[in-house]
Amino acid sequence: MSSVVALVEHLFAARCRCDFSIGTAAEFQAASASLALSPDQVWSAAAVSPLAEAATIAVNMAAGLDFGSAANGVLALTADRALGAPSNVKSGQKGVLWFGASGATRNLTLNAAWNLCTGVEAGPYAILTTGILGVAYVVRGTTVYVTGILRVG
Repeated sequence: MSSVVALVEHLFAARCRCDFSIGTAAEFQAASASLALSPDQVWSAAAVSPLAEAATIAVNMAAGLDFGSAANGVLALTADRALGAPSNVKSGQKGVLWFGASGATRNLTLNAAWNLCTGVEAGPYAILTTGILGVAYVVRGTTVYVTGILRVG
């Protein structure tokens, strides 16, 4: 733990005469604890969370806010893929899932659990090797809404 965080914990605990704990990025992402957050943990939680390429791509919303790959933030698809129903959704969560294409144009289809807002382009979504596709989303209650399809390049 950094010396600044340790100092803040010490000062807060002395002033409040109570125990004080800083939450981790993982606890923030999972909304699993009622802890204070330090700026470094908030920024760590905001980093792009990696997805694993598979025939159906699994998205565990407790793992992050924005999703792609650990290497450059964009999951390069090596074949046509489906985006599976997201798990562990949290009301109010929002972010973007980033995809690219490796070797040739790839198509991405979305599971019916990804509800398209009015005016959002319907899939399947072609991703060129020179482009990047973003799926912007927001969670309301337990429903995931796709608010936009973003195309870069």
